[in-house]
Amino acid sequence: MEDLLQFLYLMPVGVVKFGPDGAVDLMNAVASALLLGLRPGHALDNIYAALSPLLADLRQRVAASGGADGKIVEQPRLEARVGGKPMVLSLTVNRINPAVLMAVLTDVTRLAEQERRLYADRQKFFAIFDHVRDYAIYTVTTDGTIDEWNQSVQRYGGWLAEDVLGHGLDVFLPPDDPVRPHVDALLAEARRTGSVETEGWRLRRDGSRLWENTVITALPDEAGTVRHHAAQADGRRHAAACHRRFADRRL
Repeated sequence: MEDLLQFLYLMPVGVVKFGPDGAVDLMNAVASALLLGLRPGHALDNIYAALSPLLADLRQRVAASGGADGKIVEQPRLEARVGGKPMVLSLTVNRINPAVLMAVLTDVTRLAEQERRLYADRQKFFAIFDHVRDYAIYTVTTDGTIDEWNQSVQRYGGWLAEDVLGHGLDVFLPPDDPVRPHVDALLAEARRTGSVETEGWRLRRDGSRLWENTVITALPDEAGTVRHHAAQADGRRHAAACHRRFADRRL
């Protein structure tokens, strides 16, 4: 029993043992710190009162469970404000037997903030990704399958999502294009060197052609494994180069 209590108090999550009336029988240090943060200066002898800023109807949920053993509450995100700052806790409540319930509390405030920032950054990225007008951006898996489509691809070449998603890069290549048989080699070169550049005639959805410069960049994950590539297609660079060559000939 002494070892069990020591283990309980050293757990990195908050654990509270309580009865059906909410009376707290046992609480480890982490749970005590979290609950005192929710209601500074209040007693922690009743779990329903202690958790009222997060889950005001916990007593009703326990009563509605009818005394059946098992999980009563599973809330991965419960938000409150502590000292003017947001606090996010994960809460699970289980009935062990008719007289014993267990609440497990985890502080996920930092994780929630990281997820919020990641979501905001992702939204900003897709706002740019989806609204560029002068070139097309899409992503390609290592086997050459297009798996991300956006409005830029439609504005640039008229292609719709159903035309390109799940298809290979050769959907953009004319039948006589010399690059067509070497798409896998291009992707392998991008993975080896970081990026690869190719230029030539490409197809619009209506079958017409445009001369296009395409840069394919490898996108490694946190472990350094490349599972996707970003492809940026730009017809303006060739037009500008042609204009410069024509101007040089005039001079």
